[in-house]
Amino acid sequence: MKNTYSGTLIYNNLGEYELGKTNISEILNIIYRHPTNNHIQIKMTNKTKTLFDEDGVLYYRPILPGLYSLHVSGEDLETVLFDNVGEELEITISAEALEGTPYGRKQFAS
Repeated sequence: MKNTYSGTLIYNNLGEYELGKTNISEILNIIYRHPTNNHIQIKMTNKTKTLFDEDGVLYYRPILPGLYSLHVSGEDLETVLFDNVGEELEITISAEALEGTPYGRKQFAS
């Protein structure tokens, strides 16, 4: 399932990333916690350039004791998200783990 979300990236009081009306952190958690397939294709762009474009396994890598950062194929997704809070972005996510979830249906894409 492939969906594209767009809007201003927000880091909310719960420590979650939201893009428009879509909770990007929730989508990433669904993929990460999937029991058999946490593969993801994700592309993040702003108005002028591609900020992140990876195809691989979504995982957490420890960066400090007790602190973890989301990675895809060795690339630090979490830092790219955090560094672009407040920016207008478009994020395209494709993952089999989203099949059968609200994010696996086109009408829920914002």
